[in-house]
Amino acid sequence: MKKDYSEYKHTDYEKYNIARQSNSYVYYDFFINFASFDPDSKLFSIKVDRVNEDLSMKDAIDEFEELERSLREVHPDNLSDEDIAEDEQNRVEGLEKNKALREHFSSKYNIDWDESDKYFQDLMDEYEIKKEEPLHNVLSGAVIELQIGEGILDFIYADFKAPFNESYGFVSAFDKIIKNSEEKNHFEINEKPEKIYNCNQENVEMFFRYTDSKLFIENIANASLYSAICPPVFLKENLPVEGLKWYYNYLITLQNEYKELIEFCFDEDFYPEVMEKIKPAERYYLYKIIHNQPLTIQREEYFSYSRSNPNGKILPIHLSHEDFLSRVMNEYEPTEQHKEFQKKYNLSDAEMEVFCRFPISPNTSYKFRNIRKALELEFTKMLEQDIRFRKCKRCGKYFIMKGNYNTNYCDRFAEGETRNCQDIMALENYKKKMADNAAIKIYNKYYKRYSARVKAHTILEKDFQKWKYEAMTKRNECMDGKPTEDDFINWMDSCFPNRNRKH
Repeated sequence: MKKDYSEYKHTDYEKYNIARQSNSYVYYDFFINFASFDPDSKLFSIKVDRVNEDLSMKDAIDEFEELERSLREVHPDNLSDEDIAEDEQNRVEGLEKNKALREHFSSKYNIDWDESDKYFQDLMDEYEIKKEEPLHNVLSGAVIELQIGEGILDFIYADFKAPFNESYGFVSAFDKIIKNSEEKNHFEINEKPEKIYNCNQENVEMFFRYTDSKLFIENIANASLYSAICPPVFLKENLPVEGLKWYYNYLITLQNEYKELIEFCFDEDFYPEVMEKIKPAERYYLYKIIHNQPLTIQREEYFSYSRSNPNGKILPIHLSHEDFLSRVMNEYEPTEQHKEFQKKYNLSDAEMEVFCRFPISPNTSYKFRNIRKALELEFTKMLEQDIRFRKCKRCGKYFIMKGNYNTNYCDRFAEGETRNCQDIMALENYKKKMADNAAIKIYNKYYKRYSARVKAHTILEKDFQKWKYEAMTKRNECMDGKPTEDDFINWMDSCFPNRNRKH
């Protein structure tokens, strides 16, 4: 039975989800990333999806193109020399852009590129490809390590507006030209349903939609870490004006939500009489109640084993350095019981030795496909670990409180500045302290007086320079309490008494 939803009224939570989930214009769940968390170091380790690249998709693309030729009679274009030269230029420019982005993200986070580099190099060798192609996403396959809380702060303070305005201006102008052309020439678009032959066809076509979308969202997505590793796909064939607007509103909606959450759950100055003794996790519970949101969050968790811990360290979990070395460095000498065990469970000599000598550790990782899930994961881990945030009293942005180090200023470098807020305020406080010191005031008063006499030629320059050195020494001594302020003034008065005549 066909249903009419024209009078349907969405609940508040349905409206909440609509702004944060994929729709007919844009798809947010294209990349599949994995994250692990080390509670001891409070570090996140994120492994970025590496599938959505030309090399990774080569077999699938070859199969798709064969299908195009055989069933749909679509044949590749014959490239001219100009086309080949343009492709080469685009390849070189793409590699340069990758390099710049790689340096950008490496300056902010600890990123291990080795596994990714080896993976794509192995594919090049396998397919006998001589020229390196730029990655569609420079972070594909990378392993990123960040302090818990850094990902959220990076996201909420990212500037999405400027790159969106640039992209939207271009897309909307182009869209207008196309629509005017269609109206002028009376184009009729008669879309027939596309015939689908297998799942590979759908996967490759979705990949091509992603590579097309990349042209419009690249600068927007690279404005933050989470948007970079969870790029969207625009689903409409024409220029994605609507998709771009949905994507931007999605980013801003999540930004505002987590700014509000950080204030509500972590800010020391947020209703202090009410929240003073309430932990961030309890505040989050209250926030959920107030906003009529479910108290449970579902996520995909994976339990696995590896020879290293989630953050790539050598030592597995719960194993001391000494115990690790004793197992790895000592030669394997099987006893009769080892041999009996090996025989019972049909293990080879090599398998038995590896099991006995090389520790293996359980790992728990989480899969996330979109920015919303990445933020949820990090935020809830922050609550579990009782992480503290504080608002910088200089720049007004939140920062992570580390250990027992108590400070009111962050370590960010504001745009155009060479010092972070901590260093700037330390210098300003020092200057203020010095300016308020009585010895400094006395010195400055007499310096101006005697400097004026130099200009009036009642004091020789060489005498003034000698006095300045001695006065600075006396000033520093006075700041330590010896001589007293009165003694310092008397000394200053005695230096150039009754010097009224010109030399």
